Amino acid sequence: MTEKRFLAMTGLVLILALFLLDSNHVTRQIILILTVVIWLFFILKSRHEERIVDIVNEQLSDVLNGNLNRRILVDSKGKYSDFVVRVNELIDKLQDEAIKNKQYEASFKRVMSNISHDIRTPLTSILGYAEALKDGLAEDDEEREKYREIMVMKARRLKKLVDKLFFLARLEAGEEELDFKVYDLAEVTRECIIDFLPRINKEDLELKTEIPEQECLIYADHLALERMIDNLISNSINYGKEGGIIGVKLFRQEQKYVLQVWDKGPGITEDKLPHIFNRLYVGDKSVERQISGSGLGLAITRRLIEKHNGRITVDSKPYEKTIFSLHFPAI
Repeated sequence: MTEKRFLAMTGLVLILALFLLDSNHVTRQIILILTVVIWLFFILKSRHEERIVDIVNEQLSDVLNGNLNRRILVDSKGKYSDFVVRVNELIDKLQDEAIKNKQYEASFKRVMSNISHDIRTPLTSILGYAEALKDGLAEDDEEREKYREIMVMKARRLKKLVDKLFFLARLEAGEEELDFKVYDLAEVTRECIIDFLPRINKEDLELKTEIPEQECLIYADHLALERMIDNLISNSINYGKEGGIIGVKLFRQEQKYVLQVWDKGPGITEDKLPHIFNRLYVGDKSVERQISGSGLGLAITRRLIEKHNGRITVDSKPYEKTIFSLHFPAI
């Protein structure tokens, strides 16, 4: 029953009581006064609530016009107070999302700038060598073959970047289907290390491994697992070679396996550490920038390890030790 209907029925009952009750004059006065008081109470209450609604509407209009710093303020502890609290909580969340979106847009622009540069650079080089071949600028067959080799190398690098872009896009959209099976993490790690031995020897790096002989069983997608390990080993070779050594360590820690790839190179400065795993974050000297040249390597690795119900962490002391750790749930 609404308050207006209740007010009308109450007034009707009290008025009838004035005429139906066998009461003296004083009693009738009391009933009449009580009727007036009840009416006045509900009228004032109704007007107060209307005023509260008007205030809320006015302040909400300000919020909808873009002022997310505005909060609903009313001088009331009645039934509207909880409502106002909930509305303010929604505005808080909306403001947080707006801040995140602005940060993401700024990060996205930086990434697009880097990607544009990384695509434009090999394309420009390929076009330059192609035009040189077309115009007969190469002096002999040996030089022409050298031009062709450079073109192939640049094209492969460009294809690798484009492949990473599409792979990350599929991951973000949930379109990349992973085939989870039981794998021995120790065995897969050894296979990945073997693939990198030629590069490690070419760079004259010392390799230190600590991989247990017993099985380290996890649920994983084999290709995704290889991609994560390859990303980190490749990064250590490329940017940790100044330290002259890289290492791979696998061990069990409670109900998980931890795979660490480390080096003693320049590492990551302290101000970059809190941000390097943010999606699409690119820092001037961040490892994420170093892995792929466009801020995609760690973004891919992080998304993949999350799909394995794990996580990736980093600890870095430049020229002492930089450790990337992949944490996998153990079976």
